[in-house]
Amino acid sequence: MDREMFRKALSNALPYADRPKRISGGSSRIRRKNTDHKRSRTTIFAFRYADGIMACGDRKTSGWGYDVISLGAVKVSPVGPRSVLSFSGSVGSGQMLIHQIQEENRSFFERTGFPLSIPGQARFLANFCREYRESSYLDLGVDIILSGRDWDETFYIYSIEEDGSALAFKNYYVSGSGTYNARTILDSQWEPKLSFKDALHLAMEAQYQAGLRDSGTSHLAIATPNVVIITEKEFREVDSAKVEKARQKVLRGKKEVINERE
Repeated sequence: MDREMFRKALSNALPYADRPKRISGGSSRIRRKNTDHKRSRTTIFAFRYADGIMACGDRKTSGWGYDVISLGAVKVSPVGPRSVLSFSGSVGSGQMLIHQIQEENRSFFERTGFPLSIPGQARFLANFCREYRESSYLDLGVDIILSGRDWDETFYIYSIEEDGSALAFKNYYVSGSGTYNARTILDSQWEPKLSFKDALHLAMEAQYQAGLRDSGTSHLAIATPNVVIITEKEFREVDSAKVEKARQKVLRGKKEVINERE
């Protein structure tokens, strides 16, 4: 393997600024104050398509109650040269987990000269969640999807649970407050050989249906989701102009009907 190539990829994907210290499990007792935590109720998902994996998340962040804090939050973030973490729930917990796995990826490569595998990253996150829960007696309040392509060219989609489990899914996985409606779209319209254009349309359709019925997910007419693709040739966030074009195409074909009581 070309170590310099891996080092450059890690440097680009995992910037060295503001590197957090790793939190160790053990005897410490962390107490979270019952104040106004910002939460991203959110709809996130990842699915296979012809070229690889597409991961998508809406942009809404809410406070406890009905306050909308932001419509520009990023919930799908690169955490390694070929892996991306999506989260819903507590923004602070999601950001902490992103920093933790970024630091672990960097540290593992510096120790061994090889990148940490996607299953290895999933195990690290699952262990971290379990240790946090056992040491603090509190849940992180976050749902996690880890997606990526391993160095043997295998694609993975993992759901990381707070009890310490890491569940692999072959085709797609949906999480967050708008899960039911988004999953209904994927259940009925997903195909393994979707082109990039069709996959992006499917992502916008799923986000539209989630935002239509879930108050925790931003409506597609209000905010443009962020989308990341992982293929054999590239790993990047999809250009905002392409996402916007797909978003507008979905919205043009919709006519919302409110089902009121008589």
